[in-house]
Amino acid sequence: SGLPETYWAAAGASASHVRNLMPSRCNPGKIPQEEFNGSRQNLSHLRVFGCKCSAEVNIVNGQRVDGGSKLGSRTIPATFIGYGTGAGNYILIDEHGAQFESRNVEFDEGIP
Repeated sequence: SGLPETYWAAAGASASHVRNLMPSRCNPGKIPQEEFNGSRQNLSHLRVFGCKCSAEVNIVNGQRVDGGSKLGSRTIPATFIGYGTGAGNYILIDEHGAQFESRNVEFDEGIP
């Protein structure tokens, strides 16, 4: 992915998340997360670690939380580094290295 070593922990957590959604050798044909939850898992949220993306910037009381213009683009370039705690949330880093979570993300998985 070309990310610095400081993001190896995020890479490990992301790999662990994906691994828990795959059948295990101990229980062939059974997925650990499905056994734990008792329900079928949706894999459509999985993304390529370190891929480039565009995240929507939140607007609170008519102002962008990043301090940008209200009339400017409402997305910022970011890099995907993991899965957030909420349903559908992704952990991202912006071009300045600040980490944040977002649900409204457009991924470009063809560009690492």
